[in-house]
Amino acid sequence: MTIDQILRAIEQHDLRPDKKRVEMATARAQSLVRAINDADHAHEFNVLDIQAHGSHARGTALRGFKDYDLLVVLNEDALRTTAGKRRTPSNTLSRLRASVERVRGPAVSQGHVNVRSQDHSVGVEYLNHDLRIDLVPAVRTRAGYMIPEKASGTWVKSDPHQHHQAFMHACRSPTVRRATRLLKGWRKRRKDAGVRIPSCGLEILVMGLRPPNGGTYTTVDAVLRHIARQRPKQRMVLYGAPSNSPVTLRDASGFNVASEMTAKERDKLIEQARKAVDEIERAETALQRGREDTAQGILANLFVPRNLG
Repeated sequence: MTIDQILRAIEQHDLRPDKKRVEMATARAQSLVRAINDADHAHEFNVLDIQAHGSHARGTALRGFKDYDLLVVLNEDALRTTAGKRRTPSNTLSRLRASVERVRGPAVSQGHVNVRSQDHSVGVEYLNHDLRIDLVPAVRTRAGYMIPEKASGTWVKSDPHQHHQAFMHACRSPTVRRATRLLKGWRKRRKDAGVRIPSCGLEILVMGLRPPNGGTYTTVDAVLRHIARQRPKQRMVLYGAPSNSPVTLRDASGFNVASEMTAKERDKLIEQARKAVDEIERAETALQRGREDTAQGILANLFVPRNLG
């Protein structure tokens, strides 16, 4: 076997999500969407649309996944205060959280569901299923969408559809999904070591760095080497125009998906990418010496998270 063949086998047999869990999560998400749309108090927001987005919509979720993302498109007029100003991100997220708590009142009171505000979204945790549905409120504009950012107290430009369309177009090559899922497996395996890069950030890097006609191995290797070449303790620009954040990684709309990464997380990411490159080279050496089992073990330890489910 080659490194490429080993990585493809790992992605297919160890990282792809279980069909039953996908069906369960989809059913929960659809039920929540219906409840939000049907409830009378939904009119306080005037929900225009609710759309699946994120890893599930793009087919890159990992086995044992715990998150399911929904974009909640709101009527901007419904987000105006009586004085005519747009409500703050914190207020919008708090009101959406309260709305969901009313929709899922019995389950919340019985301790089966927990609802909490996050930086860009409201997380609806189904505690008995180890699943969280993230509701991302958004206002449609001519240039895409504005989503709340509680940490900065501002509405920031984002266009998840633009990224989604670009990624789905790139997925005409099956290599793109395979490489993305492997890199997500590496990130999850190295989570305890401080690797925190966003999922959509890995998708952006795979699209941008995949060599022409590149296979799974060459694409994964290109992304890891690109990160490994960066310099710790300096602002890192992985993709797109520079920003003042420790890490810049812009999607197709120009939104910096890595704006929440800290300087410490940046340095840990570089450190772990360098170690990953070394491990892949060690696997290559093992294969050259005819030690296929050793190479498979090295790559499994690198890309398959523990207790994946």
